[in-house]
Amino acid sequence: MLYVEVATAVFERKGRMFPATKLEDPEIFGYRSVYMFCEEDAALIRARGESKGFSDFSPFSNCLFVDIDIKTEEEDARAIAQIEALKATGIRFELWNSGNRSYHLHIPHPLKRGFSLPYTHYKVVQALGIDCDESIYRPNSLYRLPNTIHDKTGRRKVLLGSFGSEELDFDLLPEERFITIKPKRRLVTGEDRHMAVISIFRRIVEYLGSLDNSENRFLAMNKLIYPLSPFISFETALEIALLINQGIDDPNEVSEVVRAVRGCYS
Repeated sequence: MLYVEVATAVFERKGRMFPATKLEDPEIFGYRSVYMFCEEDAALIRARGESKGFSDFSPFSNCLFVDIDIKTEEEDARAIAQIEALKATGIRFELWNSGNRSYHLHIPHPLKRGFSLPYTHYKVVQALGIDCDESIYRPNSLYRLPNTIHDKTGRRKVLLGSFGSEELDFDLLPEERFITIKPKRRLVTGEDRHMAVISIFRRIVEYLGSLDNSENRFLAMNKLIYPLSPFISFETALEIALLINQGIDDPNEVSEVVRAVRGCYS
């Protein structure tokens, strides 16, 4: 099951995670995170009780959201022309009035996941030739839910129409640019300190190795690093986690270790 963060207002975000499948309920209103997250990541977000650090997690999406701001008659005319051009492609989408001076487009696509997904969405919108609010293509952005009343105008977000029949599809951009692992550096000096660290590492490795699957090890790794995060840098924490992971007989993927450590830093 996939989850989104929901909030009644932009400034009332508390890491409240909600099953994405239940967003179709017309009684659900307010804001949702643009992107969805797996159950394990949602649990970490919920435990923190805040919305910081969403970039630490690999997000999901099955819909490209587009927010077209309208401030002048010229911008309105340009938006209408771009929407008409999108209709001509045959791509399936919904057109919504946001309740204020903007149009919302909901363009469904096959379910995709990846750290590069928000930036890929941004590049897809560019390719479609639509001028829009680019700031929503970030892991922690919010988006107004249907039927939500705009606090300034008192008007609801309402559906204007559904168009097209061809589902949008695209390939994700490579993820290497979004996951950077810095070179290792030595953590301790001195024989006594070195032996003490080895002893601690051995006990941690034995404990993680005793866990029955990579998901449990991921959660344990996150809980191990999180108390240290106020006192050590991300680079140091990542080095520790990678060294521990290397000692396990059936280690987790490096990307999973990076994600566990990133989840401790916002």
